[in-house]
Amino acid sequence: MLLYSETILSFIKKCEKIAKEILLKEMGVEPRRTRFLYKKYTYPLSIVVFERKNLLGYFDPDSYQIGIHKSLMYTAKQSVLRDLIRHELAHYFCYIDYGLTEHAHGEEFKAVCDRFNFPPQVKVATVDLGTTNEQIQGDLKSEKIIERIKKLLSLAASSNTHEAELATLKANQLLLKHNLSYLDSSEGEEIVIKKVFEQNRRDGKMSCLYQILGTFMVRPVFNYGKGKVYIEVAGEKHNVSMAQYICDFLSHELDRLWEAAKGANPQLRGIKHKNSFFSGLGEGYKSKIKSSINQFSNEEQKALVVIEKKLDERVNQIYRRLSQTSSASNTHSASHHLGKEAGRKLVIHRGVENKSSSYLHLLN
Repeated sequence: MLLYSETILSFIKKCEKIAKEILLKEMGVEPRRTRFLYKKYTYPLSIVVFERKNLLGYFDPDSYQIGIHKSLMYTAKQSVLRDLIRHELAHYFCYIDYGLTEHAHGEEFKAVCDRFNFPPQVKVATVDLGTTNEQIQGDLKSEKIIERIKKLLSLAASSNTHEAELATLKANQLLLKHNLSYLDSSEGEEIVIKKVFEQNRRDGKMSCLYQILGTFMVRPVFNYGKGKVYIEVAGEKHNVSMAQYICDFLSHELDRLWEAAKGANPQLRGIKHKNSFFSGLGEGYKSKIKSSINQFSNEEQKALVVIEKKLDERVNQIYRRLSQTSSASNTHSASHHLGKEAGRKLVIHRGVENKSSSYLHLLN
C-alpha cells in the first residue's frame, strides 16, 4: 500500500531532492521538475512511500515509481537513505538500458552501479537498518470491522427482500460509523493508495469496477503505465483493504454475470453489448447503494457528506489531475437495461486472496 500524509509528503520532497542531487552530481543527468532527461528522452521522477513487510525499497518498471518504506522516515540516517535512493535509481537506469533482466542484481545492474561510481554497498540486495526484523502489525480493530461488513454484504443475498435490504443498509451504516471514528481521531491522518486491478487496456469491465468501488468510501482513479492501465483506490487504510476485497471478488463475478446474461439472451454478442451490459451493471449497483443511503438518518447523511468532502480534499492533494470515467455515448439500451437489473441484484459474497508478489528482495 502507498501512504500519504503531511509528514509523508514532506519526506517525499526530501527524497526527491536527494534523487535530483544524485542524478545531477553523480550521474551527469539533467533533473527537471518532475522528470529527468536521459539519452534524449525524459522519464518521470516519482517517489512514493509504502508499507509492506520485509521490503525497504523498490523500483516498479510498470509505473516508473521508486518506493521507499515508511519506516525509513524515522530510522534511516542520511547516508543510508542516499544509498537506498542510489540503489533504486540504478534499477531504474538498468531497466532503461537493458529492459527486464534475468537477475535483479545481476551483471547489468552491477555495471550500472560501476558506471556511476556508486559506493560498493549500493550493489547489495539487503541493508541492515536494525528494522528489517520488525513486523508490521495490522490494525486489529479495523480487521474485525471489515469482517463484520463482509458478513453483512453476504447476507444481502437473502431471498427475503426485506432481509437483503436491511443487511445492505447495516453494512453501509457500519462502514460510515467506522469512518467517523477515524475522522475524529489522529488515526485518520494517513491516506493509502493501492493498485487493485490492471489490464492491458481500459474497457467496460474496468469502468464498472470503477463505479462500484466508489461506493465504498474510496476514490478509484485510472492510472496508466507501460502497456497497462490500472485502477488505484485512495482512502483510509481500512477502506482500501475493503476495496481490494471487493475488487478481488468482482474481477471474477462480473465475467460470470456476463456469461450468464449471454446464455439467457443469445442476442447479446460483441463488444458493444458487453460494454453496455457492464455500464448498466455499475449503475444498477450504485442505485441500490443510493437507495440504502437514503434510509440513513439526517445525522448519518450529514456525516457522510463531511467524510466524502474530506476524502476529496485529501486525494486532490496527491493527484494533481484525476482520470475520471465517462459514459459511453454509443450504448445498446437493451444490454444496458439487463446490466442494471444484474447490478441491483449483485451481492458481494467473498474475495479471492491475491498472494502474488512482485518484490522478493529487501531492496529491489
